[in-house]
Amino acid sequence: MGEISANEVEQSRKKIPWLLRVTILAAGYYALGELGSLITVSTAYASPFWPAAGLALACMLLCGAGVAPGVFIGSFLVNMDGQQDAVTLHSAGIALGIALGATVQAVVGAQLVRRFVGVPTPLDSPGDITKFLLLGGLLSCLISATFGNVLLGTAGLIYQGEALASWLTWWVGDSLGVLVMTPLLMIPFAEPRPVWRARRFSLGVPMLAAFAGALLLTLYSSTSEKRRLQLEFESECAEMTDAIDRDLGGVLEILQSIRSFFDSSIEVDQTEFDTFVTPSLSRHPGIQALEFVPRVGDTERPALEEAMRKGRSKNFQILERDPKNEPIPAATRPEYFPVIYVEPFVGNEDALGYDLASSEERRDALLLARETGQPVSTIPLTLVQEKGEQVGVLIFLPILKKEGAPPPSNPPTVPQEGFAVAVVRTGDIVESALAGVNTEHIQFRVTDKEARDKPLLYDFNVPSVQTVPGDSETAGEDSSGPGAFAPEVESSFRLLKEIEFASRTWELEFLPRREFFSEHRSWWTWWVLVSGLLFTGLLGAFLLLVTGHTAHIQALVRERTRELDTQTKLAVRETIEATAARDRAEQAELALRGKTMELERSNKDLEQFAYVASHDLQEPLRMVASYMQLLEQRYKDKLDSDATEFIDFAVDGAKRMQQLIKDLLNYSRVTTRGKKFATVDCEEIVSQAVANLTMAIDESGAQITRDPLPKVEGDENQLLSLFQNLISNAIKYRGSEAPRIRLSSETNDGEHLFSVQDNGIGIDPKNAERIFAIFQRLHARTEYSGTGIGLAICNKIVERHGGRIWVEEAPEGGSIFKFTLPTPAGAEATAPDETTSGPGEKSDRPVSKP
Repeated sequence: MGEISANEVEQSRKKIPWLLRVTILAAGYYALGELGSLITVSTAYASPFWPAAGLALACMLLCGAGVAPGVFIGSFLVNMDGQQDAVTLHSAGIALGIALGATVQAVVGAQLVRRFVGVPTPLDSPGDITKFLLLGGLLSCLISATFGNVLLGTAGLIYQGEALASWLTWWVGDSLGVLVMTPLLMIPFAEPRPVWRARRFSLGVPMLAAFAGALLLTLYSSTSEKRRLQLEFESECAEMTDAIDRDLGGVLEILQSIRSFFDSSIEVDQTEFDTFVTPSLSRHPGIQALEFVPRVGDTERPALEEAMRKGRSKNFQILERDPKNEPIPAATRPEYFPVIYVEPFVGNEDALGYDLASSEERRDALLLARETGQPVSTIPLTLVQEKGEQVGVLIFLPILKKEGAPPPSNPPTVPQEGFAVAVVRTGDIVESALAGVNTEHIQFRVTDKEARDKPLLYDFNVPSVQTVPGDSETAGEDSSGPGAFAPEVESSFRLLKEIEFASRTWELEFLPRREFFSEHRSWWTWWVLVSGLLFTGLLGAFLLLVTGHTAHIQALVRERTRELDTQTKLAVRETIEATAARDRAEQAELALRGKTMELERSNKDLEQFAYVASHDLQEPLRMVASYMQLLEQRYKDKLDSDATEFIDFAVDGAKRMQQLIKDLLNYSRVTTRGKKFATVDCEEIVSQAVANLTMAIDESGAQITRDPLPKVEGDENQLLSLFQNLISNAIKYRGSEAPRIRLSSETNDGEHLFSVQDNGIGIDPKNAERIFAIFQRLHARTEYSGTGIGLAICNKIVERHGGRIWVEEAPEGGSIFKFTLPTPAGAEATAPDETTSGPGEKSDRPVSKP
């Protein structure tokens, strides 16, 4: 049979053009690849679950190696779509290499399975299943993982510390893709078709449910893990921001102390200035220099230059810079702001004498500081004393002569009004602030948020050259720009912080490097996904084994069931024929007798039928049940749960047939075995019926009440059966609430009208007459048990007593069964005064229980 099915598959496959098969495979690989790309738990290149690998192997097994180009094209498209940057020859080459590895893996895996397992295969033995998973999954999946990681590592796309984790994730992802997806994809297409199609629900549904559960659990775990990483990243960024903010605050405190020093001194010369600021410089190594810049009028310029030449600078003069950035004497202007005190002097010689008002950026900050009296910073610029490539800023704090202050005894040689200036190289101040903070795994940069084009103040771990746009004091242009701050990982971790400093806003932009995730990695999410998918795959392997074994057992059970069914039908046919022959013979004999003898014979015939039904009909059914139970006992160890369940179905069917026969006997005996009528107290009859139904009442929580019931003439046993059947039906066909049953009666026109009302599921009026016919059921046997004879017996009992029975809809929902019985001559409708309620209800007149 396997060879014929394989030929059929080959013929149907040839009907589909090769190009269309390749296209479908490429599209499917691309779609599943995109799905796998979404299931990421780290910054590794690979996904821990790659369902496309399972699709590739399944197609190789079902369609042959001829569709391998579909795997190559799909893999190439997935990897090209994952490129963050523009497509280049380099990135295209990497995608082609990965696609080649995926294709070779699928072809080799399929060949190994064909060689050592065989195709087509039902995969129903432990050996075949184990070899399939080991060869098609774990072993062949080493190819793509190894080839791809070597290629990415050579291209520098995998961080060295991530190499092992990336390889392991790649291999596990492909293996789980084969373990989970290949069996699922083979269910609708693989041969032998009867075996695989029978696994739609027993294999496909549990695996899909387990797979969905694993992905949902992973999604939750991945979200929690990402939030944890974000919090840790934000914490480290906050620590860095606070450290920078503290150092910048220290700069402002130093300027305030210098202003206080000048305010408290009549005159501050170079030596006193140096002595005062030197300790502050030692505590804040990020400061390039501290300066004093006086305001000098044009008429005061010669005297100042002469006085300064007597100090450390013999050639002192007020300078500015020409377009070539060379120092030249400052042009004549109403006022100057030259640097006259600078500490440390070594390394800052070029700043001495430089007129800060000659630069537009510096002059704007000077004037704003003088106007507000607060510290003001310049925009990022190149310092005149800068020898490297760092940018810097100058922070001005005005020093003003207090009104009413006593004049000095000796006029100062230099003006005492001006600005305390802190010269800061932004790179030095940031690195000094972060000296004790771990910044190795974070790339960040500092920009002046309020300046045009947000000029760069500092960057770290960013491959760009720092230059600052400006006028004659800047060199070159900003070649980095915002676009040069390229993220190595997803940009959702990008974080912005702001520091208010000297009337300006510094913006700090942070991004984690791959090393950050390697350092802070938690394997929990990875293990959650792998464990869930591994469970799904092992569940699939177990179900493959169980369903394959079940198929063998089902075939055996079907054969045995057919034999038993044939025997049962033969026995029933013989019984029916024998019964029919007896009926014909007895009918011929009865025809010769009178009407009186006919009635007697009829009763005897019915008794004879009851005997035949109780013995001849039930005997084959007992044989069926006995042999099925014997089959279960002898082959218990060789049968699985499905086979045992089938046997239980057969035994249950035989028992239900026996019950049906018993009910038929009861139905026939209503007229043949009835007792003579006598006076019957309905109160006692109902109490006995409730006692017989005690277990059903307790289980359902039924509440039974009744009005006073009369005495009637009738068959005590049959009336007991009548009331018991109606109460039992009310309990059985209940709704979501506990059953509430009420019995009542009234006497009209020489007959008693009895009512049995319930709150159950009710009966459609169109079925009101149908339900009293024999074998009529309104519900499936799986919903409510029974043979459909109970109400027919009730109808026959009422008819024997000269009454009638029917059903009506209850106003509050449910049903009201009503029946009439003739009133006995001279009888009074009497009933006991006290009764007790059934379980669960307190009422004025509940039904009693003995």
